[in-house]
Amino acid sequence: MESIDNYNEHQSYLLAKKRVDELKKYYIHLAIYMVVNSIIFSFKVYNNLQDGASLKEAFTNYFNYITPFFWGIFLLSHTFKTFGLNLFLGDNWEQRKVEKYMNKNN
Repeated sequence: MESIDNYNEHQSYLLAKKRVDELKKYYIHLAIYMVVNSIIFSFKVYNNLQDGASLKEAFTNYFNYITPFFWGIFLLSHTFKTFGLNLFLGDNWEQRKVEKYMNKNN
């Protein structure tokens, strides 16, 4: 019975570690998104100002927002995956599948 408890504890540890790794990857992705897009946006606004655009024109130029927009779509999907907002597979889909196959093998 002790080996089953050790196995369950080990499985719980592995699942928790996997979850922490997913969160870490998400927060790194978010930080990189913010830093890189801030730099790109700053350079684009600066270039617009150098080309003679007013400050309002430089900030409202929609070409400045293309990179954050499309990258943001991927970040949004990463957010859904990380925080369990998976619209297609539902809550705890992966866990249910793991348990199903574990029960099937026993």
